[in-house]
Amino acid sequence: MTSPDGITWTARTAAADNRWRSVGYGNGLFVALSLYDDGNVNNRVMTSPDGIAWTARTAASDQDWNSVTYANGLFVAVSDKDNDGSANDRVMTSPDGITWTARTAAQNRDWNSVTYGSGLFVAVSGSGTGDRVMTSPDGISWTSQTSAADDYWVSVTYANGLFVAVNDSETSSGVMISGVFTPTPTPSPGELAATGFDPLTSAAPALAAILVGLVVVALRRKKSRNGGAPREHSA
Repeated sequence: MTSPDGITWTARTAAADNRWRSVGYGNGLFVALSLYDDGNVNNRVMTSPDGIAWTARTAASDQDWNSVTYANGLFVAVSDKDNDGSANDRVMTSPDGITWTARTAAQNRDWNSVTYGSGLFVAVSGSGTGDRVMTSPDGISWTSQTSAADDYWVSVTYANGLFVAVNDSETSSGVMISGVFTPTPTPSPGELAATGFDPLTSAAPALAAILVGLVVVALRRKKSRNGGAPREHSA
């Protein structure tokens, strides 16, 4: 389904009747991934230039693909299950969302979510002992990292210098973070000037309108005090 404002939604036809799990956007294309289907690897990915008309694509392998992200000219997807029990095909990458290549995950884990930030792809897992995070600078070569707890981590995102992950283990440690939170700074006058933005010039029309309004109000009040018409003076 699609929406121009997030409030009113319209149903759309998917490329296949799969369990679509994740959708991302990059390089002018929406890309969606699915979990298991009818056993046909050819329709676990679908793409759309507008989010309305979708085309089935061939995944790199027949996995339960959980999450996809796009950064640095590359789509990166992770899965939580494979057929042969190896780690060799739990990641796949694509420069265009159409042609996909299998990549080797850091560990044979249930990788549930992947994101990008601070020059790094980061994926989180719901299985493993102390190594439920993996990172990659390019989406191709992955390294195991130590997770804050052995919980079932289901989602990770990045903003303002901080990776934030959540789990559905129903424990007190439902969130883990990595990095240092950096609030978005307020631009200085010099930075605004560098962009060509002049606060005084930009505000001038609004200030002029306010002044005109104040003058009109003052004249009306004066007229009201004078009985609604100018006073006549005798010679």
